[in-house]
Amino acid sequence: MTRARDAADIPAELTATTAELNILDGVTATTAELNYVDGITSNIQTQLNGKATSAQGALADSAVQNLADLSITATATELNHLSGVTANVQTQFSTAGEDTALALAIALG
Repeated sequence: MTRARDAADIPAELTATTAELNILDGVTATTAELNYVDGITSNIQTQLNGKATSAQGALADSAVQNLADLSITATATELNHLSGVTANVQTQFSTAGEDTALALAIALG
């Protein structure tokens, strides 16, 4: 809170204690963001960790257990070079090559 409030400033229907209100001091979340946690009954991180463990178990039980099963030989570094790619890489190279060839032909007259 940015300033201390007088008792007259606090609505009569408010049931929060001073300690509870002080917990909210500095919170920058919007009402919508706070409403995302409506209905949460336990630690969110613990729930997410449980889901991840469950998903890992399901993957281990599947026919595809790792990249080698897919005959993928690229390294993690090579795969990371694809980060942000949104279209076929060869098509992008071909288009860039055509644009470069056209620009060179125009420049050479």
